Amino acid sequence: MVARLLNRIEASLKRMKIENYEVYMQIPEVTELYMRRGERELTNEVREVGYSVRVLEKGLGMACCNQTDDNSVKRCVTQARNMARQSKEEKLVFPTQKPTPKVDIKDQRMWNEPDSVIDEFQEKLVEVAAKIGVELPFAKIRAFKIRSMIVNSEGLDRKKEETLFFTEICYKSSREGKLSEFWTTRYARRIEDVSFASIEKWAELSKDNLNAKSHETERLEVILSPQVICDLFVPVMNGHCTGLSLKQAISRFEEGETVADETLSIIDDGLHPFGNQSSPFDDEGNPQSRTVLIDHGVFKNRVYDQYYGLEYGKESTGNGLRQGMVSFLVDEKFKAVPRNQTSNLEIEPGKKSLEELISEVERGLLVYKFSWANPDEATGIFASEMRNASLIEKGELVYPVKGGLVAGDIFSLMRNVTGISNQPEIVSGETAFSCIAPWLRFKDVQVAGE
Repeated sequence: MVARLLNRIEASLKRMKIENYEVYMQIPEVTELYMRRGERELTNEVREVGYSVRVLEKGLGMACCNQTDDNSVKRCVTQARNMARQSKEEKLVFPTQKPTPKVDIKDQRMWNEPDSVIDEFQEKLVEVAAKIGVELPFAKIRAFKIRSMIVNSEGLDRKKEETLFFTEICYKSSREGKLSEFWTTRYARRIEDVSFASIEKWAELSKDNLNAKSHETERLEVILSPQVICDLFVPVMNGHCTGLSLKQAISRFEEGETVADETLSIIDDGLHPFGNQSSPFDDEGNPQSRTVLIDHGVFKNRVYDQYYGLEYGKESTGNGLRQGMVSFLVDEKFKAVPRNQTSNLEIEPGKKSLEELISEVERGLLVYKFSWANPDEATGIFASEMRNASLIEKGELVYPVKGGLVAGDIFSLMRNVTGISNQPEIVSGETAFSCIAPWLRFKDVQVAGE
């Protein structure tokens, strides 16, 4: 059925004498479960087909559709061509077929038994709630099996199969009229990357926050969790390490310039096993790769998609991706235009455990979660409310902290790194889709009390 649909789309393009084109197709199968008050509320299975057509005819036009009848196919192709004719002239050549690397992006059990995976995860959530003594008022669990295809007029023909797991969880605690919640989301390719230990910690944080205190205004040392690092670093690296940022003249990085503490190394790793944005090829069909962005504090390289690679005479690094920031597309990537962006932002781990990083702090904060960490891509400025944190005094966690702002800019944080843990995690954030990050410690961070 899929092959026939691709053939019909290409036949429609050729009947209209369109010489330069790309067809991107997704076939997601989604198994999902919703929970209310610790009980199953709804289970559902969805299978759809979605495709987009890009046409290069003077300009570049794109249209997308999830209807597969001949009239819908013709309408989609016509819209893409009309948009191309009305757009400004573009110097683009679609990618040709090249060898692609092997990379693990498919959890075989999730592919074969999504129902069992979801059932076991649900049981785990309920078990944790009972063990820690908290409520589970809401949970959403989704298992994705996604087939993707790209063909174009240059003879490129790509296919892949991948899995993704998503969960949104709320744990709630109450005592003597006080209420406390820990609400989080997480994407992962494998169920094991949303570990039992992580889920227990989320439930414990819900309970601990019943005793949380506010914090005074001061500058001090702060340790940030991998999920917080994902949300803070990904948008800013994305805004300053791409060919797009160079073209827009907004990049603050020059190759060979020292931009961070010498202990900090950051890589764009599109081939990390089971990374959320790992793939043999990007959403234009170019091979993905591993690119060192910052090496011991020194900015080394940018990442390029097909368009900006051609613009600057560089090979595409496989960074033409259809993933959105903040609103993650996953099973609706066919609706988005490929954009020059980072894939999996990987921060090289250090040599000390989290416990050692804490033990070296005279006075500081350990931040597990912000309410909303979404820094400005261009300036790196952020100001985020602490939802779950702990005060550190003389190397010990003293009591939970809630409320107040942590503020600053990412460029200053990068220069003020004082410690990096040896425990990297594959994580997604609330506003950034993919990162492989350890815990990071920073000096001289502004904390504003309530």
